[in-house]
Amino acid sequence: MKICFWGKIANALLGNTYGGGELQIALLAKALTKLGHEVFVIDLDISAPFVTKEGIKVFPVKGYNDGLKMFRTFTHRLPALYKAFLEVNADVYYCRIREYRHILVYLVARKLKAKFVLALASDLDVLSIAKRWRHFYSSNVKDLWGVLNGIMGEIVYPFLLRKADLVLVQHEGQKEILLRRGISARVFYNLIDPGDLERKTASNNSDSFVYVGSLDKRKGFKDFFELARRTPEQTIR
Repeated sequence: MKICFWGKIANALLGNTYGGGELQIALLAKALTKLGHEVFVIDLDISAPFVTKEGIKVFPVKGYNDGLKMFRTFTHRLPALYKAFLEVNADVYYCRIREYRHILVYLVARKLKAKFVLALASDLDVLSIAKRWRHFYSSNVKDLWGVLNGIMGEIVYPFLLRKADLVLVQHEGQKEILLRRGISARVFYNLIDPGDLERKTASNNSDSFVYVGSLDKRKGFKDFFELARRTPEQTIR
């Protein structure tokens, strides 16, 4: 089966990821390759195609940076992306991370009669726009283009959630929220590569534990902080 991913994934495939969503896509791509599937990645940041040691085929978007900066999104970038997805001619197209350009992937999947899979990257993907504003847009959107991207994402993402052939969520809570909206989903827990974990002898010290993850409200850190506040006897590292 041919499976297509897209985004800024090349660095994650090479062990230099800067985001959890990109890392999850890279780990899934590697796992599917090991299972015998043909995996393609369309990456926005590379200039030349390459094949990873696992056999994942990574391609740039031809002409993505051509055109005038103020207009090239519509004159060059979106058409080039659509063409790149179409040329892969995959059986399954997988999208993750809130992004309005997923609509191009959806349109290509429908044109080719392929399957379109949409995976949630955080709780904010299913919460209200007010909470997304408070926990993300208010601190991350810094210019007019960011505002436009946010608006387009708010229009496109709910549509894709309802039209996807398969929606994947990270836990039961996300699944229940979607179910209340009439959207069925399947829980697909985040992947972990055990090869990246340093093996150490378990400590007998039960008064401390380690929090692993981004200190980000989108990732549940607020809840963790509240738990830590209620248990001052614990040592947190």
